Amino acid sequence: MRVRRAAVASGVTLTLALSAVTTAGLGGAAQASDAGSSAGAERAATTGRLITATKKGVVLVDEDGRRERTLIRVRGQRADVLEMHPETGVFLWSTTTGKRTTFHISNVFGADLGDFRTPKGASEPAIDNGGYEVYWVRQGSATQNAAVVSYEINDPQAEPQVLTELGPGTARGLEVSPDYQWLSVVLAGPSSTSVQLVPTNGATVRTVPATAPGSGVIGDRAVFSPDSGRVAYLSGAAPGAVGSLFYAPVAGDYAPVDVRANASELFDWSPDAQTLLAAAPGSGTLVGYAVATGAAVATYPVSRLGDAGVFWSGLAAGEFPRDRIRPRLRVDQPKRDTVRAWSTVTGTAVDKGESGLRYVVFRAFQKRGNAWWGLVGNGKRPTWKKFPNRLEAKLFAKERRAKIEGKAWSLGIPGLRAGRLVLVVKAADGAGNSNAKTVSVQVR
Repeated sequence: MRVRRAAVASGVTLTLALSAVTTAGLGGAAQASDAGSSAGAERAATTGRLITATKKGVVLVDEDGRRERTLIRVRGQRADVLEMHPETGVFLWSTTTGKRTTFHISNVFGADLGDFRTPKGASEPAIDNGGYEVYWVRQGSATQNAAVVSYEINDPQAEPQVLTELGPGTARGLEVSPDYQWLSVVLAGPSSTSVQLVPTNGATVRTVPATAPGSGVIGDRAVFSPDSGRVAYLSGAAPGAVGSLFYAPVAGDYAPVDVRANASELFDWSPDAQTLLAAAPGSGTLVGYAVATGAAVATYPVSRLGDAGVFWSGLAAGEFPRDRIRPRLRVDQPKRDTVRAWSTVTGTAVDKGESGLRYVVFRAFQKRGNAWWGLVGNGKRPTWKKFPNRLEAKLFAKERRAKIEGKAWSLGIPGLRAGRLVLVVKAADGAGNSNAKTVSVQVR
């Protein structure tokens, strides 16, 4: 894949400042509310920068369509943005060539946090707000239940696990709530299409009631409000048609509330939860609809590639983040250099930059007598392998992840024996900055 990470430009903080301003100059005047007002038109609060995909790749752009910056350049493939977590700056996007689609996890610093592919026929995936857990739906049929599958993408020992089974049918969308307590799934069953609310702890799945007889969910996603208390979706008579915007509470009776606005596609809630970002019927223009009244209170002249997803990034207008501070890393030294003492290694890792600590990894290799050995193995069965020399033992020792709790990390070295132990530990942050330390000790 020909993907190049764009360089960042200036140091900023990831704080979105919301202020009440008019939407004049946002590609169209704000429209009056449906209820009418003698004091003037209803206005939308400024919400900063949007993230979407163009022919260049993944871009950040102000809500007025200005100051577009390419975050991730893509050549020879079609890019799309699928999900954004503004509270962490992590997002899910994809590249497609022909019938082959690869999914990528990145953040607003442009860092590559991982990529993956889903099984054939699976639904569009979703990620948690840190980009550590991946979800997709194993499709069902009229006679077989669909199932939500979870996968710890950064754990080489992990395998996909069925979180919960849904009813029979196929899924069109999957979203993770900001508080990581819920998944929303648009499930097309044998007789109707509904929003399924799936607890991430595997508890009972809940169904949002139909908005009216004969109607169903026609959009590709059901999106959570910033506080995870509501889920919004499009309802109508047939998929692909213009639908009505609704939202339902995630707790209680789940009774749908009509926003009294029509759209062809729904994308996101505004950071203040006052408007819904959607595509207007016919024109496809990006519009902010007031949740309380259904009024089109803002339009956003933002260019995107076809029907690419577009979401609020959590960044203030003009903001393009940078983090050049390496994490601080310390490896604790046991009081005794014994096999038992070094079988578990601890330390601390702290990131003082904007992007936060991402992971701590290590490689272990050892000289036993005159021979060099490296800790290799895949999955749950790590083993030691003999190599011709020190360099090959270092190069081919498998990189393994340490367990992190707050500032502290710990790692286990299974099968350690007496000899010269060399341990290479590396800490990395969300912007790709890293710090490594090498420890060499004679253990007995």
